[in-house]
This record gives sequence, structure tokens and C-alpha cells, in this order.
Amino acid sequence: MKGNDMKPYTTKLTKTAFIAEIAQKVRDLKRKDVAKIVDAIGELAQACLHKKGVGEITIPGIVKLQRVEKPIPAIKAGTLVRNPFTGQESAHPGRKAGVKVKVKASAVGGVKAALQA
Repeated sequence: MKGNDMKPYTTKLTKTAFIAEIAQKVRDLKRKDVAKIVDAIGELAQACLHKKGVGEITIPGIVKLQRVEKPIPAIKAGTLVRNPFTGQESAHPGRKAGVKVKVKASAVGGVKAALQA
């Protein structure tokens, strides 16, 4: 089954609609089986992207997900900071150093080719 012979969807698919579409295309599986597969893929992605996990997962032919950590610097209490809108300076209440976590998604395989076409 190629992605080129499919019509583009004009509305966003819900999880139920997604499962129904896959069950319709793969006639050997029931909706319950497809739902279990989708849930298993989600659990596998969570385990791989977990803080102690490997940090990335590739769903072959679809997408590569990567965990991206960006350090957030600490700010001492009382440090003067400038409001970018008004230009007024004020004392910052302070914050601890932390890490901002994001997930980066990259298209691979047939999806990448379809996006570039």
C-alpha cells in the first residue's frame, strides 16, 4: 500500500477515527486489535522517551521521535531584570536551574517523500 494512492484528509483524525481507518485498510484485524496495537506503540514510545530511556524511537517508514533537553539557567533572587515591553527594571524572585524537555519529530521514509512531493 503506497501513500500516493490515498486522498488527503481535510479534517483532523481523532483516535477513534484513526483506529477505524486502519481497521478498514487492514481487513484481517478487528478494531479492538488495532486499538491494542496503537496503545502498545504509544507505551513503547513513552518507555523509549522516558527520562531514563534511550531518548529516541523510530517508527519505521513513519516518524522518528527524539527527546530533546534544554538546560534552563538559575536566576538568583533579587537580580535586576528588564521588562522587554516597558523597559522597566525590577527584582526577579529567583528560580532554580532546570531542564526543559521537548519531543522532536522527524518524518522518515514514505511520509518524508510525501511531504516533499
